[in-house]
Amino acid sequence: MAIKFLLKISLFILIIALNTLFYELVLQFNEPESLEKELLEQKEEIEVLILGDSHPKLSLNPLNVKNSFNLTTHGENYLQTYARFKSALEIEGFNPKIIILPLDWHSFSSFRAGRFNNEWYWQKHLNFFELAFKLKKPTLINQAISAFFYFKERGEGLLAALAGVSLPKKGFYWQGFNGLDNDFSQAKNRLTIAQDKVERHFKDAELLDKTMLESFLNILKLAQDQQQKVILISFPVSIEYYLLAKEQFVSEATYQDVTSDFLEDFDNIYYLDYQNLYFNNPELFFDSDHLNVEGAALFSRIIQEEIEKNQSKE
Repeated sequence: MAIKFLLKISLFILIIALNTLFYELVLQFNEPESLEKELLEQKEEIEVLILGDSHPKLSLNPLNVKNSFNLTTHGENYLQTYARFKSALEIEGFNPKIIILPLDWHSFSSFRAGRFNNEWYWQKHLNFFELAFKLKKPTLINQAISAFFYFKERGEGLLAALAGVSLPKKGFYWQGFNGLDNDFSQAKNRLTIAQDKVERHFKDAELLDKTMLESFLNILKLAQDQQQKVILISFPVSIEYYLLAKEQFVSEATYQDVTSDFLEDFDNIYYLDYQNLYFNNPELFFDSDHLNVEGAALFSRIIQEEIEKNQSKE
């Protein structure tokens, strides 16, 4: 019995040691953790906080949006966004004037309601056990377990760090913006690419998941309490993505009716619909629903102009 107990204790200590080593060598330099450190360093200069998923991450470059910070992650859902927004507002001396959020057709889709990348990071902001009970998704308990064994995530990173090798970074990254250079106009199978993405977002999914909507509304309420202006953006998508989503899965009228109902409850919201802005410019896209670096530069300048225009009215 004593030997088994010692083995369990040794295993626990080994896991903690590997986790600590992995964090020190790899994870603290990864995007989510690095973003938080940058935010703390620049907190008093940030007036525009960009939140959400890959659409704002790839579309809004802080180089072109004055005094902004892009606090987004790929694949992020509104449960995560709300949790991190709450945490950010607890930072002393941090009080952005404007919050930017995505309001896209897939924003409230249930396709990723139970999916959380980088569990090691999100466990600081979310309780996976509570979520498993609330969402009635027992599989989320697996996320809690994965969060504990986080040295297993991207294990090649730990091995590379121990060997003194730096893993290559993809694309252009600066202050939360993650720009990519691909030219969608050169893709020979644009329709297939769009079809795959549309099916991932909407097939067998609820278009308006209650939990996603609730979390989104909680963000709006929190921003209203802080007297912050909220800019909601429907980000540019390719014409292929738009038409396929509309024809196969999205009832546009119903979606607009539902969203307009809850937006009427807030007086601090400014909505910009740019879904069709670049229908004739596939060269500005990375894939069917994300802008590339060039597209992001152009679009970010438009958003900066919108911010200035809105401020001049106040």
